[in-house]
Amino acid sequence: MGNGEMGTVLFLDLSGGATVEGLSEALSGLSEGDAGKTAGKPPFDAPKVLAASGVQDPSGALGKIAALLSCFDSAKIWRSPFPLPRGDFGATALLMGELVAGKAAQMDPLCVALMKEFEVCESFGPFTFERACGSSPRAYIGRAALAQAERLTVLEANIDDLSPEITATLIDLTMKAGALDAWLAPALMKKGRLASVFSALCPKGAVAEVREAVFRNSSSIGVREYEVSRHSLERRVESVQTPWGEVGVKVAFRGGEVLNVAPEFSDALAVSGRAGVPVKIVMAAATAAAFGKTGWKKG
Repeated sequence: MGNGEMGTVLFLDLSGGATVEGLSEALSGLSEGDAGKTAGKPPFDAPKVLAASGVQDPSGALGKIAALLSCFDSAKIWRSPFPLPRGDFGATALLMGELVAGKAAQMDPLCVALMKEFEVCESFGPFTFERACGSSPRAYIGRAALAQAERLTVLEANIDDLSPEITATLIDLTMKAGALDAWLAPALMKKGRLASVFSALCPKGAVAEVREAVFRNSSSIGVREYEVSRHSLERRVESVQTPWGEVGVKVAFRGGEVLNVAPEFSDALAVSGRAGVPVKIVMAAATAAAFGKTGWKKG
């Protein structure tokens, strides 16, 4: 990684292998430093991971790991490449087609399925170290330059023979399937046919399920795929008080400087309905309250 904005990073070193027990131990040790912190949203959907991989989880270990990872809500999660597989046939099968490096090490199938959800960082550093815990994997937390962009996949399909009402449902359906964003754009096809170009931005672990959602819920018989890079600001969700009630806001920042705030529309709409105040007024009040709370100043 080169120079760039600094952000919190959770890095999982898989070179010594990874087991469910080892991952839980490492995350528990790191999260002790955040005692009392409000947990955020887990960075993966446990049922989707199990469904995509076919791995069984009778003890509910993924749910526990999701709860531990939610303590690092504002952190970027990166991992090293997988080690060469050793031992477990299930893990070996899941590693087919994946980037592997270094010596062979033990990997639980469940850990392999989970680690596929996180971005690979092939050359990690420099890194302002804060603390570390565990051995299989070794988990590190600290601050690093976030110049390395996320590698994501865009799925696209041209749709010219489907009702617009049905076409519009693809946005919600693919977001539920794991897409980070989805949109429709107008297009003019051959012979003057009006059409829509549907696009969905997906993390690696959600591509197959989003593709399936497009095929099942549209008239498309083909989906294009290509890789893109995305640079993102750090973000967190906070609550602010308006004269009519509480509204959640997303706060985007870089290097400690707040650059954007965005009120949650659903919250503002609910407050608007209860108070009889136009939603645009509630949104404006929440925005002003958020900038006041975060101490924004001109850079």
